[in-house]
Amino acid sequence: MDNGNLSARLQERITGGVSQSKVAADLGISPALLSQWLKGKYAGDNDKMEKAVAGYLARQNEVEAQEILFYPKGIVETTMTALIRSTAIQAYREGEIAVVYGNAGSGKTSGIKAFAFQNQGTIVVTANVGYTAKVLFQEIADNLDLSAKGSVYDIFTRIKNKLNGVKKTIIIDEAEHLPYRALDLLRSLQDEAKFGLVLVGLPRLLYNLKGNKSEYAQLYSRISVAYKAPEMSKADAEKVLSLVGIDKANAVICALETSGNIRSAVKLAKNVKQLSEKNDRIIDKEVIAAAKSLLVA
Repeated sequence: MDNGNLSARLQERITGGVSQSKVAADLGISPALLSQWLKGKYAGDNDKMEKAVAGYLARQNEVEAQEILFYPKGIVETTMTALIRSTAIQAYREGEIAVVYGNAGSGKTSGIKAFAFQNQGTIVVTANVGYTAKVLFQEIADNLDLSAKGSVYDIFTRIKNKLNGVKKTIIIDEAEHLPYRALDLLRSLQDEAKFGLVLVGLPRLLYNLKGNKSEYAQLYSRISVAYKAPEMSKADAEKVLSLVGIDKANAVICALETSGNIRSAVKLAKNVKQLSEKNDRIIDKEVIAAAKSLLVA
């Protein structure tokens, strides 16, 4: 990436009327640090800043998407990472609520990690069965460097004021664990602050958003799009399982043997490689069958 070109493009947006402080808030950094970088006086990690700015400009549709396709260790570009990225950018640009749902092991969390790595300033919260509305909003507040003290409404108000007029992306992973009150408060917060909100989870997330008898119509009607996680493609298998050390042909077999589930395919590939090396034999159908028998059903 060309630092000078990125800096010039960002400066054009600021000169054109976009507040520098709001750009900094979007990036999750202070206005002072952004100012230093724009002046070529930034003494920190310039590579990280360049990537953050490239991600920001891509979200504004001002640079090509390939300029932000850098990944954390252990994650590669797949159909799932592309879906999470396009969904999150759509939600960000339009200030909407989007949903991505799919079975466990479909690569949703890896897609979220990739997007957050490519788009500094993204807030990611991973819910669990113990999450209440207050716990959720406390975590969002922590991510925004706000006080998490007081009632849930106190915290809600601080977050709303901080996000008002600032473009941001918040992604909630395993959102099926959130109780209705937390989901409805999120809907209310997003409605007032207009940030991009992406809810990611298991298929039952959709039922939670609708209610058993569609009693949550106000919440469900605010969702702009809902995408089902795709199965692992042949190309996905070849790229993902190459990280384990499996050749392309056997990667495809591992994917087929696990019905396109990425997590299970990776576990199978690891077992295959270990058995092959331990017994000093080439990978064949017998080795793959033996490795599959070791998987927990």
